[in-house]
Amino acid sequence: MSGCVDRSIKVWNWKQKVCTKSFLGHTNSVYALLLLNDDEFASGSGDNTIKIWNINTGQCLATFHEHTGCVKCLCKLSNGLLASGADDKQIIFWNLKTFKVERKLAAHNEEVKNLIEIQPGKLVSCSIDRSIKVWDINNGTCLQSITASTSYINCMDKLDEKHVLIGGGEKVVKVFNIENGQCTSTLVGHSGAIWNLVLMSPKTLVTIGTEPSVRVWNLETKECTRIISHPRKLLPICKISDQLVACGEYTEGDGGAIHVYNIFTGDNMATLHGHTHSIRSLVFVK
Repeated sequence: MSGCVDRSIKVWNWKQKVCTKSFLGHTNSVYALLLLNDDEFASGSGDNTIKIWNINTGQCLATFHEHTGCVKCLCKLSNGLLASGADDKQIIFWNLKTFKVERKLAAHNEEVKNLIEIQPGKLVSCSIDRSIKVWDINNGTCLQSITASTSYINCMDKLDEKHVLIGGGEKVVKVFNIENGQCTSTLVGHSGAIWNLVLMSPKTLVTIGTEPSVRVWNLETKECTRIISHPRKLLPICKISDQLVACGEYTEGDGGAIHVYNIFTGDNMATLHGHTHSIRSLVFVK
């Protein structure tokens, strides 16, 4: 599933290279997608809203309006709530049964870029303000605030219940222990900012940066094991399997494609065309 600057959301059969469904309703770019269950998903947009959709019927079930900035990230919590982060520097917890706000957090000094529930009841956020914060989901208390970078943070993923991976303007990937606030590992190799990353397995990481390529890393040796070159810049990425990733193109308005790569062979397994602008979000739907 992909979200685009062209305001559309599309579902794909990547093996057959066809779009099977399109969803329209947002009035700005779609920056975040999250599968909620087998029948429903959530989308976050530059129109400052979150929409809940039925993936089978295409019906928009609800629209959330509380954010005052572009919604950049979504996370379903173990207690059944939905967490969202936005350019308005807030994290908002939503009740998916009543579609009401449960809690608002004045979370960061700049836009919130990513959210991860690292343990049941513990939410980690990262921001352009260079910080990682750990939150108690039940009462909204900030448990830990870590200045994790000398530049902006773009992306984050969970390594295990104590560690997160981050990337951004420093041009490196860092591993942080969220309990003691220490950086435990650094991966060096990008020549520009890191835009996105995804953990493929406990030992394998994939990153995308300002260079038009996909990089594969061995987390044990801290080495880049493969660089998959691409003719255009890439932005979002999502895991399909332990071997396959989908990557979306960043373009100047002349149509953005989605590419499926085998990270071990470097082969392009599929190219999906249908959007008319940059791809901003991807999520794998089984």
